[in-house]
Amino acid sequence: MDNFGERVAKLRGHLSYKQMDFAAMIGLPSGSLSEAEKGKRNLPFSAVISLCGIADVNGIDLRWLLLGKGEMIATDENETLSANELESLVLRAFNKLSDDSQIEVISYINKIAKDSD
Repeated sequence: MDNFGERVAKLRGHLSYKQMDFAAMIGLPSGSLSEAEKGKRNLPFSAVISLCGIADVNGIDLRWLLLGKGEMIATDENETLSANELESLVLRAFNKLSDDSQIEVISYINKIAKDSD
């Protein structure tokens, strides 16, 4: 089974983006995306959220992207990630973060909530 970084690279390739352009879309330097795609670096939470948005609007199954389950392209036959599963996945990941990273995530969420008002 491939790792998250490899799935990100497959997603980028499927959408026909150059690494530099895709990195900019998710708020990263291209070198950071390159390292993440090779499994040498974890992506920041904000980049993962951006990836989920890009995947969702392009018909990519979030279960595949986040968990490596199912097929890349979402279809009616694919089992999709339910809201409860996504919430559980996010909370488990959040709980593994350092205190400083948790504060960063909370600040990011507050910024998004303010921007959407």
